[in-house]
Amino acid sequence: MAELIAAHDAVARLKQARQDARGQWLADGRIVRYYNGAQGVPYTPPSATPEYRQLQRRSITNVVRLAAGVMAAGLYVDGIVPADLDLNATAEEAAAADAAATLEAAIEYAAGWRYWQAAQLDSGQSLATLRAVVLGYANVVSWVTEPGGLGNEHGTEQLVEVRSLNPLNSWAGFLDVEDDHPDVLVRRLGGKGGLAQGSALWEVWASDEEGGYRVELDERDGTIRKEWRHDLEHVPATRLVGNRDLEGNPEGTVMPLRAAQDRLNESVFSLLMAQTFQSFRQRWAVGVKDLQLNPGVDRVWHTESGKDGAAFGEFSAADLANIVKAVESALGTFAALAKIPPQNVLGLPSNIGPEALAAAEAGHTRDRGNWQRNLSRGWLEVTRDVGALAGDDEVADDYGAQVHWATTESRSFAQVVDGLVKLTSGDRPILPVDVAIELVPGLTQTDRRRALRVLRQQPATGLGAVTSQTGAALLPDMASLLGVGSSTAGTGGPLA
Repeated sequence: MAELIAAHDAVARLKQARQDARGQWLADGRIVRYYNGAQGVPYTPPSATPEYRQLQRRSITNVVRLAAGVMAAGLYVDGIVPADLDLNATAEEAAAADAAATLEAAIEYAAGWRYWQAAQLDSGQSLATLRAVVLGYANVVSWVTEPGGLGNEHGTEQLVEVRSLNPLNSWAGFLDVEDDHPDVLVRRLGGKGGLAQGSALWEVWASDEEGGYRVELDERDGTIRKEWRHDLEHVPATRLVGNRDLEGNPEGTVMPLRAAQDRLNESVFSLLMAQTFQSFRQRWAVGVKDLQLNPGVDRVWHTESGKDGAAFGEFSAADLANIVKAVESALGTFAALAKIPPQNVLGLPSNIGPEALAAAEAGHTRDRGNWQRNLSRGWLEVTRDVGALAGDDEVADDYGAQVHWATTESRSFAQVVDGLVKLTSGDRPILPVDVAIELVPGLTQTDRRRALRVLRQQPATGLGAVTSQTGAALLPDMASLLGVGSSTAGTGGPLA
């Protein structure tokens, strides 16, 4: 009887979801096509020649795809850091009682990152991030695939799969735009999209009076092929939102840039037209009859002076420099509106220093920081869902965890390390070593764990020196152990 109730509920939810999702699928489809280059061409007159239409197609300069790629490349998560155990302990208390616990937490971190690696999210997150950048959102769903996959001392952890769903064949219904989890989630199994004809099999994620469920449903006869139950009070799916409009709805990078992209295409079309038909001198003749005008380097056109009003002349070549300036202006306007570094579209001298590059990227860096803060909320919800499904209460209940973002902007590695050494030196260092390691460029979370483990094993310092309050003077030793270079753009970054 429970299965019949679930089937009836699932069929009703799928029917309603398909009606509600239609507008979203149409809008997302237009955005995806525009992102892929299916953009409006300049005006086509009725008498347009094949050459004209070919120039129209070639004028599409898809810079909006570049802008989305630049933003997505800077939104890479390289660690999940748990909440601190005790930030208020004194140095003596930490050294006497909490040193081992503090160091173990710093070395092992929480299991959250282990789940990321088990689900291959350390590399598979790119698609979800790109979808969030292009559309403004990405739906990520988690599910148990194999019991005992990770394993812990209690034997309760399970392998959890995390997947970013195709926005054109799935839909998540939220009761409020600020909700972290949807009320219902549907996904078409096979087919080209939710609106296209294809497979009749759908996945429905929802809940009934018995709890949460996931079913595989055949919409032709309303029968359930497979059914799974879980213990969560919500659908184990999260919407990653990187940016919102004034109404709170997700907003990607493509829609606000369509006008600038269309203007750029118009400018490039004008350049191609002038380049094809007016970039060379064109000669003309009037008052000349029955004259075979076959040009050649060894031919001279002539006629008797003044006979029948004959005359020769030429049209000068078009000045392409002004049109090129218009194209560069359109590119500059696009870069300003997209908040991407101008060197990505206009180029910069090859000998520019890291300080000048950092200044050029300042606007993009601030905008990326806003995206990171917004996306952190979604990624942390994903991590807690994974922990809950795996039976790991420590991860599921860690609401103080932070997302560690890779740093991709141009920075002088030597200057960063020099600043960290100064902050962690002296009798009363400002930063403890476990915090300073989070800020060292170029280190992944695995690298940071290894570095702390090596520092712990150094006999000259003792265990109490590497705590949340002391031991910061070990940072120079850590840098030498890691073999860091003198100047490079790092990949370790701030917490959000």
